[in-house]
Amino acid sequence: MIFGTPQSINSANYLFVKSLEEVQKLGPAAVAVYTNELRNLHVGQGLDLHWTFHAECPTKRDYIQMIDGKTGGLFRMAARLMRLEATQNHDLNVEGLVTLMGRFFQIRDDYQNLGSESYSHAKGPLSDLDEGKYSFILIHAHATNDPQLRSLLKLRPQQPGGLFTPEQKSLIMKCLGKTKSMEYTLDVLKELQREIGRVLVGLEGGPVLAGQEENWMVRAVMARLRVGYDVSGYTIYQDQICSTVIYS
Repeated sequence: MIFGTPQSINSANYLFVKSLEEVQKLGPAAVAVYTNELRNLHVGQGLDLHWTFHAECPTKRDYIQMIDGKTGGLFRMAARLMRLEATQNHDLNVEGLVTLMGRFFQIRDDYQNLGSESYSHAKGPLSDLDEGKYSFILIHAHATNDPQLRSLLKLRPQQPGGLFTPEQKSLIMKCLGKTKSMEYTLDVLKELQREIGRVLVGLEGGPVLAGQEENWMVRAVMARLRVGYDVSGYTIYQDQICSTVIYS
Protein backbone atom coordinates (compact mmCIF):
# COMPACT_ATOMS: atom_id res chain seq x y z
CA MET A 1 0.00 0.00 0.00
CA ILE A 2 1.41 3.37 -1.04
CA PHE A 3 -1.06 6.09 -0.01
CA GLY A 4 -2.48 4.58 3.18
CA THR A 5 -5.69 2.83 4.20
CA PRO A 6 -8.11 5.82 4.21
CA GLN A 7 -7.12 6.93 0.70
CA SER A 8 -7.27 3.35 -0.60
CA ILE A 9 -10.76 2.76 0.81
CA ASN A 10 -12.02 6.07 -0.55
CA SER A 11 -10.59 5.36 -4.01
CA ALA A 12 -12.10 1.87 -4.05
CA ASN A 13 -15.53 3.22 -3.09
CA TYR A 14 -15.26 5.85 -5.82
CA LEU A 15 -14.62 3.09 -8.36
CA PHE A 16 -17.72 1.23 -7.13
CA VAL A 17 -19.75 4.32 -7.98
CA LYS A 18 -18.05 4.75 -11.36
CA SER A 19 -18.67 1.12 -12.27
CA LEU A 20 -22.33 1.46 -11.26
CA GLU A 21 -22.63 4.48 -13.54
CA GLU A 22 -21.34 2.36 -16.42
CA VAL A 23 -23.69 -0.52 -15.61
CA GLN A 24 -26.67 1.87 -15.51
CA LYS A 25 -26.06 2.58 -19.19
CA LEU A 26 -26.97 -1.07 -19.89
CA GLY A 27 -30.38 -0.84 -18.22
CA PRO A 28 -32.25 -1.91 -15.06
CA ALA A 29 -31.63 -5.64 -15.56
CA ALA A 30 -27.87 -5.07 -15.60
CA VAL A 31 -28.07 -2.95 -12.44
CA ALA A 32 -29.97 -5.79 -10.72
CA VAL A 33 -27.22 -8.26 -11.68
CA TYR A 34 -24.51 -5.86 -10.51
CA THR A 35 -26.07 -5.18 -7.10
CA ASN A 36 -26.99 -8.84 -6.55
CA GLU A 37 -23.49 -10.16 -7.12
CA LEU A 38 -21.87 -7.21 -5.34
CA ARG A 39 -23.97 -8.10 -2.30
CA ASN A 40 -22.90 -11.74 -2.57
CA LEU A 41 -19.28 -10.61 -2.77
CA HIS A 42 -19.50 -8.57 0.43
CA VAL A 43 -21.35 -11.31 2.33
CA GLY A 44 -18.60 -13.75 1.34
CA GLN A 45 -15.87 -11.32 2.32
CA GLY A 46 -17.67 -10.71 5.61
CA LEU A 47 -17.59 -14.42 6.43
CA ASP A 48 -13.86 -14.53 5.71
CA LEU A 49 -13.24 -11.52 7.95
CA HIS A 50 -15.42 -12.99 10.72
CA TRP A 51 -13.46 -16.24 10.82
CA THR A 52 -10.16 -14.37 10.88
CA PHE A 53 -11.19 -11.88 13.58
CA HIS A 54 -12.62 -14.55 15.88
CA ALA A 55 -9.93 -17.14 15.06
CA GLU A 56 -12.79 -19.49 14.16
CA CYS A 57 -12.08 -22.28 11.70
CA PRO A 58 -14.98 -22.89 9.28
CA THR A 59 -15.97 -26.23 7.79
CA LYS A 60 -15.06 -26.98 4.19
CA ARG A 61 -18.72 -26.61 3.27
CA ASP A 62 -18.90 -23.13 4.84
CA TYR A 63 -15.65 -22.18 3.13
CA ILE A 64 -16.97 -23.18 -0.28
CA GLN A 65 -20.11 -21.12 0.41
CA MET A 66 -17.85 -18.16 1.21
CA ILE A 67 -15.89 -18.65 -2.03
CA ASP A 68 -19.10 -18.79 -4.06
CA GLY A 69 -19.89 -15.30 -2.77
CA LYS A 70 -16.51 -13.62 -2.44
CA THR A 71 -14.81 -14.97 -5.56
CA GLY A 72 -17.57 -16.60 -7.56
CA GLY A 73 -19.64 -13.43 -7.37
CA LEU A 74 -17.23 -11.57 -9.64
CA PHE A 75 -17.12 -14.45 -12.12
CA ARG A 76 -20.92 -14.69 -12.20
CA MET A 77 -21.34 -10.91 -12.48
CA ALA A 78 -19.23 -10.84 -15.63
CA ALA A 79 -20.99 -13.88 -17.11
CA ARG A 80 -24.49 -12.62 -16.32
CA LEU A 81 -23.80 -9.14 -17.71
CA MET A 82 -22.39 -10.61 -20.92
CA ARG A 83 -25.41 -12.87 -21.24
CA LEU A 84 -27.73 -9.87 -20.89
CA GLU A 85 -25.95 -8.02 -23.67
CA ALA A 86 -25.26 -11.01 -25.92
CA THR A 87 -26.46 -10.85 -29.51
CA GLN A 88 -26.64 -14.66 -29.71
CA ASN A 89 -26.79 -17.69 -27.39
CA HIS A 90 -29.04 -15.88 -24.89
CA ASP A 91 -30.19 -19.22 -23.47
CA LEU A 92 -26.67 -20.41 -22.64
CA ASN A 93 -26.43 -20.62 -18.83
CA VAL A 94 -22.79 -20.63 -17.77
CA GLU A 95 -23.30 -19.68 -14.11
CA GLY A 96 -22.50 -23.21 -12.95
CA LEU A 97 -19.28 -23.20 -14.96
CA VAL A 98 -18.03 -19.84 -13.71
CA THR A 99 -18.94 -20.71 -10.11
CA LEU A 100 -16.70 -23.78 -10.41
CA MET A 101 -14.00 -21.59 -11.89
CA GLY A 102 -14.31 -19.24 -8.92
CA ARG A 103 -13.82 -22.18 -6.54
CA PHE A 104 -10.80 -23.35 -8.49
CA PHE A 105 -9.31 -19.86 -8.59
CA GLN A 106 -9.63 -19.29 -4.82
CA ILE A 107 -8.42 -22.72 -3.72
CA ARG A 108 -5.56 -22.44 -6.19
CA ASP A 109 -4.67 -19.08 -4.62
CA ASP A 110 -4.69 -20.71 -1.17
CA TYR A 111 -2.49 -23.49 -2.48
CA GLN A 112 -0.01 -21.20 -4.21
CA ASN A 113 0.26 -18.97 -1.14
CA LEU A 114 1.72 -21.79 0.92
CA GLY A 115 3.42 -23.78 -1.82
CA SER A 116 4.79 -21.46 -4.50
CA GLU A 117 8.15 -19.73 -4.17
CA SER A 118 7.29 -17.17 -6.86
CA TYR A 119 4.00 -16.38 -5.07
CA SER A 120 5.91 -15.88 -1.80
CA HIS A 121 8.28 -13.43 -3.50
CA ALA A 122 5.29 -11.43 -4.77
CA LYS A 123 3.14 -11.33 -1.61
CA GLY A 124 5.60 -12.25 1.12
CA PRO A 125 6.41 -15.67 2.60
CA LEU A 126 3.27 -17.58 3.64
CA SER A 127 1.24 -14.36 3.86
CA ASP A 128 -2.04 -16.19 4.50
CA LEU A 129 -0.64 -17.34 7.85
CA ASP A 130 0.24 -13.78 8.88
CA GLU A 131 -3.24 -12.59 7.86
CA GLY A 132 -4.80 -15.21 10.12
CA LYS A 133 -6.71 -16.56 7.17
CA TYR A 134 -8.21 -20.03 7.39
CA SER A 135 -7.38 -21.20 3.90
CA PHE A 136 -8.66 -24.43 2.38
CA ILE A 137 -5.40 -26.14 3.32
CA LEU A 138 -5.54 -25.07 6.96
CA ILE A 139 -9.20 -26.09 7.22
CA HIS A 140 -8.32 -29.62 6.12
CA ALA A 141 -5.41 -29.79 8.55
CA HIS A 142 -7.48 -28.32 11.39
CA ALA A 143 -10.11 -31.03 10.90
CA THR A 144 -7.51 -33.70 11.72
CA ASN A 145 -7.39 -32.34 15.29
CA ASP A 146 -3.62 -32.04 15.26
CA PRO A 147 -2.93 -30.55 18.74
CA GLN A 148 0.35 -28.93 17.75
CA LEU A 149 -1.18 -27.12 14.78
CA ARG A 150 -4.16 -25.90 16.79
CA SER A 151 -1.85 -24.55 19.50
CA LEU A 152 0.26 -22.73 16.92
CA LEU A 153 -2.74 -21.10 15.26
CA LYS A 154 -3.93 -19.79 18.62
CA LEU A 155 -0.58 -18.04 19.11
CA ARG A 156 -0.88 -15.60 16.21
CA PRO A 157 -3.05 -12.94 17.94
CA GLN A 158 -0.50 -12.87 20.78
CA GLN A 159 2.46 -12.31 18.45
CA PRO A 160 4.00 -8.83 17.94
CA GLY A 161 2.06 -7.30 15.08
CA GLY A 162 -0.01 -10.47 14.82
CA LEU A 163 2.73 -12.12 12.74
CA PHE A 164 4.22 -15.58 13.05
CA THR A 165 7.98 -15.93 13.36
CA PRO A 166 9.82 -17.78 10.56
CA GLU A 167 10.34 -20.68 12.96
CA GLN A 168 6.62 -20.88 13.73
CA LYS A 169 5.78 -20.80 10.03
CA SER A 170 8.24 -23.61 9.41
CA LEU A 171 6.61 -25.69 12.13
CA ILE A 172 3.13 -25.03 10.72
CA MET A 173 4.33 -26.22 7.31
CA LYS A 174 5.66 -29.38 8.94
CA CYS A 175 2.23 -29.93 10.50
CA LEU A 176 0.64 -29.50 7.07
CA GLY A 177 3.07 -32.06 5.73
CA LYS A 178 2.08 -34.49 8.48
CA THR A 179 -1.63 -34.09 7.75
CA LYS A 180 -0.95 -34.24 3.96
CA SER A 181 -3.11 -31.16 3.53
CA MET A 182 -1.12 -29.83 0.57
CA GLU A 183 -1.54 -33.14 -1.25
CA TYR A 184 -5.24 -33.21 -0.41
CA THR A 185 -5.70 -29.70 -1.77
CA LEU A 186 -3.83 -30.58 -4.95
CA ASP A 187 -6.18 -33.55 -5.45
CA VAL A 188 -9.17 -31.25 -5.00
CA LEU A 189 -7.76 -28.84 -7.58
CA LYS A 190 -7.25 -31.67 -10.05
CA GLU A 191 -10.82 -32.83 -9.51
CA LEU A 192 -12.11 -29.29 -9.98
CA GLN A 193 -10.16 -29.03 -13.22
CA ARG A 194 -11.74 -32.24 -14.46
CA GLU A 195 -15.22 -31.06 -13.47
CA ILE A 196 -14.74 -27.74 -15.22
CA GLY A 197 -13.68 -29.66 -18.30
CA ARG A 198 -16.77 -31.90 -18.12
CA VAL A 199 -19.13 -28.94 -17.68
CA LEU A 200 -17.47 -27.09 -20.55
CA VAL A 201 -17.80 -30.11 -22.84
CA GLY A 202 -21.46 -30.40 -21.81
CA LEU A 203 -22.09 -26.77 -22.75
CA GLU A 204 -20.24 -27.10 -26.04
CA GLY A 205 -22.22 -30.21 -26.96
CA GLY A 206 -25.57 -28.90 -25.73
CA PRO A 207 -28.42 -27.64 -27.88
CA VAL A 208 -27.36 -23.99 -27.70
CA LEU A 209 -23.80 -24.47 -28.98
CA ALA A 210 -24.26 -27.65 -31.02
CA GLY A 211 -22.07 -27.61 -34.11
CA GLN A 212 -19.91 -24.70 -32.96
CA GLU A 213 -16.19 -24.82 -32.22
CA GLU A 214 -14.71 -25.57 -28.81
CA ASN A 215 -14.26 -22.59 -26.50
CA TRP A 216 -10.50 -22.33 -26.81
CA MET A 217 -10.34 -19.16 -24.69
CA VAL A 218 -11.72 -20.85 -21.55
CA ARG A 219 -9.50 -23.85 -22.20
CA ALA A 220 -6.46 -21.58 -22.55
CA VAL A 221 -7.26 -19.82 -19.26
CA MET A 222 -7.57 -23.13 -17.43
CA ALA A 223 -4.35 -24.40 -18.99
CA ARG A 224 -2.50 -21.33 -17.68
CA LEU A 225 -3.92 -21.90 -14.19
CA ARG A 226 -2.68 -25.46 -13.81
CA VAL A 227 -0.70 -25.73 -10.62
CA GLY A 228 2.46 -27.30 -9.25
CA TYR A 229 4.41 -26.59 -6.10
CA ASP A 230 7.78 -27.22 -4.59
CA VAL A 231 7.78 -27.85 -0.85
CA SER A 232 9.80 -30.01 1.55
CA GLY A 233 12.30 -30.87 -1.15
CA TYR A 234 9.95 -32.35 -3.73
CA THR A 235 7.74 -31.13 -6.53
CA ILE A 236 4.19 -32.15 -7.38
CA TYR A 237 2.87 -31.18 -10.79
CA GLN A 238 -0.64 -30.81 -12.10
CA ASP A 239 -2.46 -33.22 -14.37
CA GLN A 240 -4.60 -32.42 -17.38
CA ILE A 241 -7.73 -30.26 -17.47
CA CYS A 242 -11.21 -30.06 -14.83
CA SER A 243 -17.95 -32.91 -9.82
CA THR A 244 -15.90 -32.55 -7.15
CA VAL A 245 -16.87 -33.78 -3.73
CA ILE A 246 -14.95 -31.63 -1.31
CA TYR A 247 -17.40 -31.47 1.53
CA SER A 248 -16.67 -33.33 4.72
